[in-house]
Amino acid sequence: MTNSKKKVAIFIYSLGGGGAEKAALGLYEGLKADYEMFFVTVSPVTAYDTKGLNVTVLGENDHKTSKLKKLFTTLKLFVAFIKFCRQNKITAVVSFLSRPNIIAAMAKLFCKNLNVIATEHSTISKYYDDGFASKAFLFFLKTAYMLADKVVAVSKGIKDDLVQNIGVSDEKVEIVHNPLDIDTIALMSKEKLENRGDGFVFVTAGRLTESKNYPFLFEAFKTLPDFCRLWILGDGELKSELRFLAVESGIHERVKFFGFCQNPYKYFAAADCFVSASKLEGLPTVLLEAMACGLPIVATDCHSGPREILGGDDEMLFSGIEKAEHGILVSLDTPMYLSLGMQKIIDEDVTRERYKESAKDGLKEFLPEVSISKYRNLIN
Repeated sequence: MTNSKKKVAIFIYSLGGGGAEKAALGLYEGLKADYEMFFVTVSPVTAYDTKGLNVTVLGENDHKTSKLKKLFTTLKLFVAFIKFCRQNKITAVVSFLSRPNIIAAMAKLFCKNLNVIATEHSTISKYYDDGFASKAFLFFLKTAYMLADKVVAVSKGIKDDLVQNIGVSDEKVEIVHNPLDIDTIALMSKEKLENRGDGFVFVTAGRLTESKNYPFLFEAFKTLPDFCRLWILGDGELKSELRFLAVESGIHERVKFFGFCQNPYKYFAAADCFVSASKLEGLPTVLLEAMACGLPIVATDCHSGPREILGGDDEMLFSGIEKAEHGILVSLDTPMYLSLGMQKIIDEDVTRERYKESAKDGLKEFLPEVSISKYRNLIN
């Protein structure tokens, strides 16, 4: 019976902590009843629990190497991926992030009848500079999207970027939100958190990288009352720098770094508000997860995702702050707006309770069965 099923591979760079990685795992779980599933990564780095998951690793961790070196190693990975697809008779690939997208799409030239669905989670036009390696990667990425059978954008903002700035045809791009396992989140959020402490707790989560804009968040947070605290979940290359900045900003006694957490939801459930200061997003799954835990949200109105998730009106960001349908959006112009948005959640009981109540209503279009059904149609 198993042999009659289509053989589908999920292909991503690694299983290091991140939204795309979590989405890949969720998609694997959602599709495994219908297909013979394979999971393939470039790097062996793993942050998530992969018990029971058979992962094929094609290469080594070169996340910190130069773009030029990555360009050369991509050829080696390309050969390894073609070999994998042929040996396992793969009929469809759902790829995540730039290099896997390039490799999977190019493999169509050597693997007969391979259906490739490339998923884009970032605003590509914002990530590449004028250097040789960046231009080369962008060229190969544009070529990959021409070859792919379908390109999935996880938000409307990403689709607009692909069509307007990258040149992908509108007909080829389909918006499919990342699958969100709300039931599992609800269950995990019930785990007790020891030693919560007192005070009003803001929580944020994400890799400790430049795009998450933590210095901006620190500037906003340091103006809040002393009874406020900030929990930061996640790891990354800026960990030491941000710890030092917290000390330099005089907020280190009110800020706690938890690192990468296998169960961030127990922290969400114990906090009072989720805050995001990102400069750039695709579709920030972490906002959806926080909403699933019933948290009010304050987020910067970055490109793209927060406005789409929180139900903002494109014409309503007056004076740097907008009370959107499911949370507060603030301008990236100055940390003052983020501080004011956070202060509103502290001071305005009606606003805070309203967003707690509306949080789960805002998740209806992000239910996992909707996303899984769309991917199933693409694969078939």
